[in-house]
Amino acid sequence: MKIALFTVNYFSESDTLEFVAGLKDIFIPGDLDVSVHVFDNGSKNAAEFSAQLGDLGAEYSSLGDNVGLAPAWNALYKAHSCKLSDNDFLIFCNNDIKISTDFFTHFKSIAELTAKDEYLFGPVIYKDNAVGSVWSSGGDFRFYGVSVRHSNRVVDSTKAYPVGHVSACFLITTKKVFEKVGGWGGEFFFRGEEWDINLRAKKMGVKRAIFPFLKITHKINGSHSQYSGKYFYFTVAAKIIYWKKHFRSIQLMLRAFFLVKLLIDLLFVFRVRGIPVNFLHFKALLQIFTRPL
Repeated sequence: MKIALFTVNYFSESDTLEFVAGLKDIFIPGDLDVSVHVFDNGSKNAAEFSAQLGDLGAEYSSLGDNVGLAPAWNALYKAHSCKLSDNDFLIFCNNDIKISTDFFTHFKSIAELTAKDEYLFGPVIYKDNAVGSVWSSGGDFRFYGVSVRHSNRVVDSTKAYPVGHVSACFLITTKKVFEKVGGWGGEFFFRGEEWDINLRAKKMGVKRAIFPFLKITHKINGSHSQYSGKYFYFTVAAKIIYWKKHFRSIQLMLRAFFLVKLLIDLLFVFRVRGIPVNFLHFKALLQIFTRPL
């Protein structure tokens, strides 16, 4: 059985190198063939970074520019899909995580389960700054998919359980299912790709589940802030693209509600929490008016 692990270097080469190096400590059963593939979305020294990854046994890819997260994952898959069979596994993950040492020992039983049904699935994701504290254990769509609510509680520690939404921080599926749902939405640059692929899976009858015996740790104090102007800008863009794609008939109403919420956040909530606001935050709001319907 083959497992292709795809990650994208964005924000920090040190995170990526630490993640790939950490894979050396993980036990991999002899009947598994695990390959690691890294797409470089803008390292400071591509030649040096590529050599460092090669020394760690990872394959390096780049288009010489930051193409975005979902397009990078699609490029990695396209380059390596010919080496995989329909039932081989694909792992798409962030570069700022750590996988538990027994992670791959569960894939024999997972293969038996996914042979019967089609799945997008993921692990329980724990925080690195609080022992036993869960960062994400899936989530659910609200209002027929208009928005997503994440969960941070574990329903059961031994059995897979259904969810509406699996985090793209660490998403696993088979080649067959990935091609059925159409891959990652290439129109998303950063953020939004996970909402899109989960909703498409739901519409196609593909199950989404958390396998809690799979455990990873997410670096909460990572290389970017979710409140930064750049992150805020991409989040707003992703919402608008997502609604245009899946809720075209009501997107004007959704944009209006979103504008009111964002203004309240920027003018009041951010100020109360002491979160600095800059021109990128307000530039993000302009997308509500300027992005085509």
